[in-house]
This record gives sequence, C-alpha cells and structure tokens, in this order.
Amino acid sequence: MTATLEAQLVTKQAESFLVRSATKGKRLSVEKHFENRLLELLNLWNTELADLLLERGVLDAAQRQARVLKASDLTDEEYKKATEGTITQLFALAFDTIIESDLRRALSILWTTNIILAYELGAIVALEHLGVNAMVKRVATKAAEVFVFELTDAEVIAALENRAIKYGRGLTAETIQDARSAVKDGFFLGTKTIDEVAATIRAGNGTSAWRALKIARTETQAAYSTAMFDMYYRSGVRRKRWLTVGDQRVRPSHVDNASAGWLTAVDTFPSGQLHPGEGVDSVNCRCSLQADLDDPQLILTPWDGSGFSIPPSVPIA
Repeated sequence: MTATLEAQLVTKQAESFLVRSATKGKRLSVEKHFENRLLELLNLWNTELADLLLERGVLDAAQRQARVLKASDLTDEEYKKATEGTITQLFALAFDTIIESDLRRALSILWTTNIILAYELGAIVALEHLGVNAMVKRVATKAAEVFVFELTDAEVIAALENRAIKYGRGLTAETIQDARSAVKDGFFLGTKTIDEVAATIRAGNGTSAWRALKIARTETQAAYSTAMFDMYYRSGVRRKRWLTVGDQRVRPSHVDNASAGWLTAVDTFPSGQLHPGEGVDSVNCRCSLQADLDDPQLILTPWDGSGFSIPPSVPIA
C-alpha cells in the first residue's frame, strides 16, 4: 500500500474516532466554556489596560510627545526610532501596575483550570478506548465497577501550570503590544484623540474574539491530546499512529505524520512531534492519536493519574 493510500485509510478511520472522542469526553463543551470565559476576561483586561494608561497619564503624554516629534526636523528613520523609544519609555510608567493586575492573575488561573479539565477528559477518553470504564475522582457516580482516575502526578500538574503561566504571559504581552500599536497609529502616525485611542485599546484592536477562540481550541486540544498519549504510554501501549480529520484544512506536515503509519510509543513523527497537540505545530490542530490495541505483546496496566515509572513493556528510546 502506498503512503497516499495509507493516509487516506487513516483519515477515514479518524472521522468516527474524533466523533466518539467529542461525544464521550465532551471536549468541545470544555473548549467552548474556556473560549467564553477567556473572551470575557480579555474584554475586562483590555478595558482595565486602557483605564490604567489613562490614569497614569500615558496617553496624554504620548499625544504631547507625538506633537513635539512631528514638529521636529527628523528623518523618517530617526522619527521611527524616536517614536518606539518614546512609547517604550511611557509604557514603563504603568508597567508594574499592569503586571500586578488581579485580572492578569485571573487569566492564568482560568488557563490552568481549563487545561487540567481538558487533560482529565483526554485521560478518561483514552481509558475508554483501552476498554476501561473510568471516571474522574471528583465526579460523583453510582456505577458499580468504575476505574477512578485522579491526577496527582506532581510533574504533570506542574507542566500544565507552567504552560498556563508561560502562554498567559504571552497573551498579556500581545495585548500590551496591541496597546502600543494603538498609541503609535493614533498619535505618532495619525491624529486621533485620546478618547479614540483609548477606545481602540478597550476593543483589543478587534482581535479578542479571534484570540479567545484560537487559544481555547489550541490549549484544550493540546492538553486533551497530551493526556491521551500519557495514558496510552503509561498504561503500557507500545505502538501509536497519527490520525487526521481528512479535510483540506489539515496541514501537510500532519498528513505526512498520518502517512508514517505505526510507530513505537517513544518515536517522534516526521513533524518532530511525539503526539498531536505537542509543540508549535499544534495551533488549531484537530488531529488525534490512536493506540495499537492489537499488539500481541501488549500488557495493559491502566494509569490512575499518580506518579509512575516507565512500564517495562514500553521500549525506551
């Protein structure tokens, strides 16, 4: 079978696989909740950012400095350099207050909470694919024989929290850069009023809804997919393969991953990823991982979420 035919077969199998995952794990509902809450906080954050810049006199000072620079005899390159330097200096006046904002901390907490939820869902769905009737410990149930998953592995929790902090800081930096751009475009390259520039900052340059959607989709899928890989790997699965949804939006590198077929659990796919959701090539990714449950040497010991040692049945790279 050629690589192209193999990829087509894998993509067909992926469709039903992803439908089952979304239905049982309710990943999409977690993603939507994250998106809505994130957009709400982003709107509040952009409003607070505009108010802070007004209260600290940053916008007023920027407008006055822009008038001075426009009246000076500077070359285009000198004007550009002076503009960037002035904006940087003015934003430094409010930087500490911005960084210490309660809303900024709330963004990090929201991020952490939702990716842990997505991780737990991914772990439960993976257990179901392994044939284990499972539930998260904090969820009440009357079922008789249910395997209980409780995420207590300190390294996994720390990794999820660190991801939330890292990318939360990145989001903060992006919104601050948007505010800088609003000041630059409004005062130094244009003739907008202070109120007009403040309104642009409050609106998040029109990118808040798009950002919330992209972040929620990417972060939910990343945590969900990481949990599936962790569950398979820590439960003793020896082989895996990459599944795409099979439409025209799948990036070429992920089609190549699907064409690679079955790999050992610790091997990386052609894109360099260990599993879907890992690394910079995972933004808006909709791919999934499949475990080889027909492996005759497979010995499964479902992972319960605690710290672990690598199962002896899994080859170590």
